[in-house]
Amino acid sequence: MSVLHHPNSQFTGAVYYVVAQGNKGQEVFRKKSDYLKYLRLLASRLGYGRMSLYCFSLLPDSVHLLLEQVGDCPLSRFMQGLQTAYSRYFNRKYGRTGQVFRGRYKSALVDKEKSLKETARFIQWVAVHAGLVKDPGGYPWSGYRQFFGRIVNPTIQISAGPILTLFSENVGESRKAWEQFVMERREKREPDEFFRQLLRYQPAGGDGNPGEGENAAPSVTLGLPGIWKALLEREGLSQEPLRRTRSRLMEEAAYAATWFGGMLQGEAAAFFNVKQSTVSHAVGRLESRWSKDPASRGKFMEWLRSLEHKGKGEISHGA
Repeated sequence: MSVLHHPNSQFTGAVYYVVAQGNKGQEVFRKKSDYLKYLRLLASRLGYGRMSLYCFSLLPDSVHLLLEQVGDCPLSRFMQGLQTAYSRYFNRKYGRTGQVFRGRYKSALVDKEKSLKETARFIQWVAVHAGLVKDPGGYPWSGYRQFFGRIVNPTIQISAGPILTLFSENVGESRKAWEQFVMERREKREPDEFFRQLLRYQPAGGDGNPGEGENAAPSVTLGLPGIWKALLEREGLSQEPLRRTRSRLMEEAAYAATWFGGMLQGEAAAFFNVKQSTVSHAVGRLESRWSKDPASRGKFMEWLRSLEHKGKGEISHGA
């Protein structure tokens, strides 16, 4: 069952799953104060009566929001103001320039009847999928604990009612049923394909059009294990590479998985058993080399496109 649809229009009453990722996979939140700043900026804009926040999760390299448009301000204008304000703060604080987020945000229209529960549940698990925590309740930068009234004076207040009432009109019963529903995902380590489609690469500018022909952005469905296997086959290696060879191939694998495979850097780090910063630096090194040698990038992209039709159904984020 398809539960997400890319919105062609924005209207009052629409519910959107919104994802904003760091430019070039880089972190958008470095310190606790950064998370708090983003939540305060978001809260101030919710206060205008433009959007209602059902749930959220802020990862070091990405933002995940479930929003309902309750006023006449379209999602595009709401997100533009929010992302611009945070980007100015971030660049000023860290003495940097340029984009903080990877182009425009991505969004999908959520069917209230068929997919609201599933989408809200998925957002509770993104930190677990990224290897940041083992349980949704243990992550401090999501609204999960607010569903149970466990947070006093939160930085931002979610609207849990529309989710909880899908289970029961009784508060206690609805909270218990919601918790049980969320935890049913425990045995499902990887995101569902329809969520992964949303996380896949879109060109800067955010129109969702990946282009055509040689300019088309690859859509890699192999997952990182499949990409890694393909790289080893390409290099003629029958065993795990060591040292410099492993480092070089890890750069390519992490780049492909995070830019075109819908994977977060935290997930790639978990696969390679390294720190997330190691993955970030690896991708940065590769892009730096490619900026001086565009032909090498073109050759890699051509190879990556050859993988597009391989491995359907073989989508896994685990090692």
